[in-house]
Amino acid sequence: MRHSDYPKQFYKLWWEYLHRSENYRELCEHMRTDKPLPDKFINPNHPQSCTKIVYTYLHNLDIHQLTFEEWYEYKISCFKNNEKAQQKMCIRQYDDYLKEEIDGSICFLKRTLGRDPTIQEFKNFLFDDSQTKFRKNWAFVIEPYRMAKPKVLKIIQDEIAKYRKKVIRYDEIERYLKIFDLKQEGLTIKAIINKIDPNRSGDDDAVIRTFRRDISNAKEIIKNVENGNFPGKYNQRGCIPI
Repeated sequence: MRHSDYPKQFYKLWWEYLHRSENYRELCEHMRTDKPLPDKFINPNHPQSCTKIVYTYLHNLDIHQLTFEEWYEYKISCFKNNEKAQQKMCIRQYDDYLKEEIDGSICFLKRTLGRDPTIQEFKNFLFDDSQTKFRKNWAFVIEPYRMAKPKVLKIIQDEIAKYRKKVIRYDEIERYLKIFDLKQEGLTIKAIINKIDPNRSGDDDAVIRTFRRDISNAKEIIKNVENGNFPGKYNQRGCIPI
């Protein structure tokens, strides 16, 4: 699906999550001044460059001074008229992160080991013992990663396809936001449960864990939009927690 083909509901949720970011609000307020960027927006590893949220600002502007309709028209125009913008301001689900995670992991291991890691070393680095569903189907072979990369990518893609459909679950993402907002208003978890789902008990530990996880998911998505991705990677129901 092309970025400009996503429904307006998608962009509305993206807009709402970006509005919840206090870091983005702070950056927008700062950009209205002539002062230099605060240290928190400077990449500590590369003092001459900015953190990702600054680039997010360049692609999304000051949303606190734009209506949703103005921002929406701007985004659609970017996606339709500029292929490069489509690549950078991407609408990403977990599959989109596969190549980045593999390449990032291999670069780290090469720096650490001083050579190409073996498949076994790569597996040990990428997955922990709790992720047995992922690990059990890996071919137990030892060979340089550069020779095995196509195999590794296919294995991970096949595994993820079993546990997660390539759809954006608008109802869940919207639910996370509602619960997050209620928590920000100062409501207790029990009060939130009674308000959102009064048929479920606020004293049930399993229900409480579900609502706490929803709040955690909202926070993860807020971090993702700060980095220019929506909804990005989070612990979606039915997927393998990574």
